[in-house]
Amino acid sequence: MVSEALSTGKPVFPLVSYNLNTKLAGFLTRLEVAGLTRSFDGPLAPYSYDRVDATQEIADAIRRGLAAHGRKPA
Repeated sequence: MVSEALSTGKPVFPLVSYNLNTKLAGFLTRLEVAGLTRSFDGPLAPYSYDRVDATQEIADAIRRGLAAHGRKPA
């Protein structure tokens, strides 16, 4: 759900459990390092970032995958 929240352009403060698996913990760390999210430490201080919209990138990847398997997109 963090990815969807980032598409809004609004501040995102994930509440992190201490029992995260390695993959999810790494994902959340990379988002914070990139300045897309902030750790929740009480106050909800505003900040801004470039809205994340990977729709076109995902559509292109799907088209490439279909083409690689000899299928045409609808």
